[in-house]
Amino acid sequence: MRVFNEDKTQELKEYDLNKGHLKLDKLFIRHHEAVEEIKEQWHYETIAEYPNGGKDVSKVIDVPYQAPQEAFDEYEDIYVYIPYTYEELEELNKPSELEILKREQEVTAQAVQDLILLTLGGN
Repeated sequence: MRVFNEDKTQELKEYDLNKGHLKLDKLFIRHHEAVEEIKEQWHYETIAEYPNGGKDVSKVIDVPYQAPQEAFDEYEDIYVYIPYTYEELEELNKPSELEILKREQEVTAQAVQDLILLTLGGN
């Protein structure tokens, strides 16, 4: 699927998903006018005539049948690249609560280990 800028005026070949995100959208291609039904029109052509009055004929279509169709707009599914705002980037770069808890746990575990070593080394 093609990727466009926010205005859908330029197709993007390169974009940074660390600095923005993709949103599913549609791009207008063209409008198709309504089409009325056209009945088939045809005639017979004689191919051969026989002495007993018989004929070989062929049906020749002058105007082919066309089914009716309502007017419609044609669209293409695309992605639109939306850059993050400064505030969104700050929020994304901020450590999560889980990361903070892991760091605190590592610091606490190191402090306990240091305390144990001091206690054992002090005896």
